[in-house]
Amino acid sequence: MDYLHKYITLERYLLGDDFTFRLDICEGLDMSTINMPSMFLQILTENAIVHGLKGWEGHKELSISITRQPVNDGSSDGVMQTVVTVADNGPGFNHLRLKKKTGLGVITQTIAVTNQRNRRKMRFDIHNITDTEGKVKGCQATLAVPDGIRY
Repeated sequence: MDYLHKYITLERYLLGDDFTFRLDICEGLDMSTINMPSMFLQILTENAIVHGLKGWEGHKELSISITRQPVNDGSSDGVMQTVVTVADNGPGFNHLRLKKKTGLGVITQTIAVTNQRNRRKMRFDIHNITDTEGKVKGCQATLAVPDGIRY
């Protein structure tokens, strides 16, 4: 989180005064107990800034949310997961170019290898945010990491 704050502070100068950043961490969450692959949060944040907000006209918003939720895999054993959501209000992304992005490639390859070794699976989703008329209003990436996952 320290590195992420430093990165956002530096990018704030390039994005200008019309940039806002919000970090929501669920109450009582001890960030030192989160077990997540190195740099995932930084990659998602950098992608939101570089591909979503840089060069975007008007107010720029970046939000990161970190929550704890029960794993929704049909079992009732009470296993929890950490869910990280990174969202921006930029132009969205082109699905056809998604696989060409280096950072997202690292994330999807790491998840694929990790999921081979674990019964509970990491999940990753990225999609454009749309309004009620279907107009793109940004991009959202969500990563869910079950407790006890082995890397």
